[in-house]
Parts: sequence; C-alpha cells; structure tokens
Amino acid sequence: MKRSHESAQEATEHEDTPKDEAIQKAEPQEYEVVETQLTKRPDQRNIVVVVVDHSGSTRINDRIRKINNGLQVLTEELRSDERLADETEVAVVRCGGDAEVAVDFTRATQFTPPNLSPGASTPLGEAVNLSLDLILGRYRDLRADNVHTRSPFLYVLSDGNATDDEAVVRKASRRIRRLAGEEQFLNPFAIGPSDANFMTLNRFMEGSPNNPLEMESADYADVMKWASKSIRIRSVPETDRERTPNPSDHGLKMV
Repeated sequence: MKRSHESAQEATEHEDTPKDEAIQKAEPQEYEVVETQLTKRPDQRNIVVVVVDHSGSTRINDRIRKINNGLQVLTEELRSDERLADETEVAVVRCGGDAEVAVDFTRATQFTPPNLSPGASTPLGEAVNLSLDLILGRYRDLRADNVHTRSPFLYVLSDGNATDDEAVVRKASRRIRRLAGEEQFLNPFAIGPSDANFMTLNRFMEGSPNNPLEMESADYADVMKWASKSIRIRSVPETDRERTPNPSDHGLKMV
C-alpha cells in the first residue's frame, strides 16, 4: 500500500514529533548496530531505501529511462549474490509532484522496481523525511523480532532542486545529522547529475560523514552497481571485507 508523507504545513507545525523526541531520548543500545559472523541466515538483515526524484526535469536527456534502468540494475546486482539477496530489504520512495512510498520494504529476492514517469515538483525534503520514517519503523520491527540489523543505507537520487518549505528541508537535514553523524546509525548518500543543485544536496548531508556525489561520467546503472557493492561489502565481517568501492571507480566525484 502506498503512503504519502505529511504536508509541508504539517511538517512545520509538528516539526518535533513524538517519534523524533523518542529518537533523541532513546537509550544508546536502541540504535546499536550488531555486527556478527555472517552465514546465510534469516536473522541478518540489510535495510536499503532509495529516494528517487522523478520530477519534470527527468524528461531531459532521457533521464527517466536511465533512472528506471538503474533501479533494475540494482535489483539484478543484489540478486546475483544469493546470500545478499536473501538478507537485503529494499524500499523506494518517489518524489515527483508529491512524496510517496512507491515500493515498501521487500526482500531483494522478490523486489520489483517501479516504472516511474516524469512528474511535476520536487518535494525532496518530504521524501527524505518519509524515507527516514520507513527506516526507523522497519528497524524497530526487526529488533522486536530479534533480527540483527546492520547500518541502514539511504540513497537519494536527485537534481537537488527541492520545492519544499524551508522547515521541511531543515527537519530532514537535522534528522540525518543526528542519525548519521551523532548516532553513526545511518549510511546516507546524495547523488546527482552534473547539473544538480549541489548546495541543496549538501544541506541534506551536513553533519553526516558523506559529501554529495556528482555523476561526473556515470549513469544511474553505474551508481546502482557501486551501491550494491557497498551494501555487499558491509554485509560481511570486518575482518573479511574487501576494500570499500571507491566512487571514482564508478564515474562519481565527491563534491
């Protein structure tokens, strides 16, 4: 079932929601990420959310087709590793006219990417807030079921031309700063084409360990190949990990 995020006005009026207060007051162990020896077990889980900007600008240079192809590549890359596919849940949040869950959390073995069309405006702040709500909700559900959950991944694919009210963008930025910087719980990445508004994308990444990434020579398929490799490497014990894939090896440049 698709779910829409709160309006910009509601976000302004309820910026400090009970959920956010609970995050701030949580005991440290609530967000402790458990690293254990990996075998093919159902009690190990990766949480991945991809925020896709499919606003009107994606009509340019056949960008929407390339975005849809990138989501298909992510699916294929995750499924190429049986263990990884079994342990990874993927959700897609779209923003093009409004912000909505296009695909709720689904095991990669059964995940079907959405086929998106160009939309209108870019409520990017709403989409990021919605994705964080999804991540935290799923994390709590899995912990309640005694499932070990690794640090979630958030990939924001956008040209950065957000049309939200300032308060909504500020709220999303603050939440990422807390979850990625202070709590070291979240792995967020903001990725845009060369003509993106990187000042806005950088606002979402402020306080996190990751700068925005520019698709210098990459297309969306390259981005998703890099993302899947990053997820795979973080899914094995630290002593057995390969080198973290360098974004520059996949046509991405740190901004």
